[in-house]
Amino acid sequence: MVVLDTVRAQSTYLEGRETTPNMEELATTGTSFGRAIAPAPWTLPSHASMYTGLHPTEHGATHQHKYLDDVHTTLPEQLNSADVRTGLFTANMFLTESFNMAKGFNEVSFIRGQDNKLFDAGLDPIQFLNERDEDEGIGRFTEIARAIIDGPVGKNAANALYYKLQDTYRRQVSDLEPPSWDERAVADAREFVSKTAAEDQRFFGMVNLIGAHGPWEFDRERLAAVDVVPEDIAPIDRWKSVAANSEAQWPHAAGEVTFDATDRKILTHLYEAWVHRVDELAGELVGHLEREGVRDDTLVVVTADHGECIARDGVLGHELTVDESVAHVPLVVDGPGVPDETVSEPVSLTDLYGTIRSSMGIADDERHLWSEESRGRAFVETHPIDPDTVGDQYRDAAARFGYRCALFTSTGWAERRERTDETFGDTETLRELDALRADLTAHDASRDDHELTAEVEDRLHELGYKS
Repeated sequence: MVVLDTVRAQSTYLEGRETTPNMEELATTGTSFGRAIAPAPWTLPSHASMYTGLHPTEHGATHQHKYLDDVHTTLPEQLNSADVRTGLFTANMFLTESFNMAKGFNEVSFIRGQDNKLFDAGLDPIQFLNERDEDEGIGRFTEIARAIIDGPVGKNAANALYYKLQDTYRRQVSDLEPPSWDERAVADAREFVSKTAAEDQRFFGMVNLIGAHGPWEFDRERLAAVDVVPEDIAPIDRWKSVAANSEAQWPHAAGEVTFDATDRKILTHLYEAWVHRVDELAGELVGHLEREGVRDDTLVVVTADHGECIARDGVLGHELTVDESVAHVPLVVDGPGVPDETVSEPVSLTDLYGTIRSSMGIADDERHLWSEESRGRAFVETHPIDPDTVGDQYRDAAARFGYRCALFTSTGWAERRERTDETFGDTETLRELDALRADLTAHDASRDDHELTAEVEDRLHELGYKS
């Protein structure tokens, strides 16, 4: 399962763009879903929906509670219980253990390493450290020594040493520049496929490629790959100036940073150059499946967790709106038993949960991408931003964006904005939207949001989620 983070449908082959040739090729032998709708316009709730089959209101991993509670047994956990080897490969912080999104994965590569331990039966260093105070010195050393002795000594010692080596590795590779993050994730995913193929073991690999997520740096080589000559549009200094503001979500929402038609054209080209790059990497992974001789036996899913709004209606980014530019995403599925067809009705990425469960034989879900229940209606929602994450300077701008939801059907579309009490779209679809919302059972969060580490805070700032 390859998730091209932040890739909107309108910037792919679905709208005639030549940015995603690998995805387009995959669609020639599988099913192309022309109206796939993301359940939420940002990473955490969207992936949580794909992992649980629930809408964000139901699973509760939203702006109000940035954590997927343990009450939900996720798709990776269920696959793991069915002896399927599971691996997560990404540079996206929202998919890590900090947000409880790595549970169920045997191997986790967050830019910087894989398993925390070599032997499942031995000491888990991460769990050991998390359960104890942060005191260091001889007391901590004594506790570790006792933990190693109390159990399979050889395996415990090997796990402790392995974690220390991984910790060194983390510090080395966390210095990688952002363009290298996805290459690292793909390299680790290829190794995972090779290892499981050699062992003739069933596997589930989740690869999230974050290159298309802002900020988008100016890169002449990347632009050339999508046949863009910068000077034909504007002077290079202007390209670099616009690129420097490509993550200015809150300054733009507050009116401090504005973009004219030329600026928006530049932003779009910068963005689509990176869309092209992550499509290349997705193609590399599919090619690796073929080289390992498992392509014909593997269900391949290529999609996006959400799209991107490029300086429209005061939005530069995605998490604040449910506009079609952020809700409508590409989705291609290919593999054993998958028909060669194009589906034009709306479908929800939430139903990837049932699709993968059914294809792996761990459940016979009624809802999957080819079921009648899944066709013709797709819901997307976003919850209000916590004003503490944007700072006093942008509180007023944040106040304009509250809860928003939209429903896409085969015959219409409707959107509701609670903060401003506005509605859009046709009356019949709006009634359907309100009825769907009334049927949702809101998740009761079992815990308050946890404190994030400085590293997590820095990464979220880099991605524009915190001002």
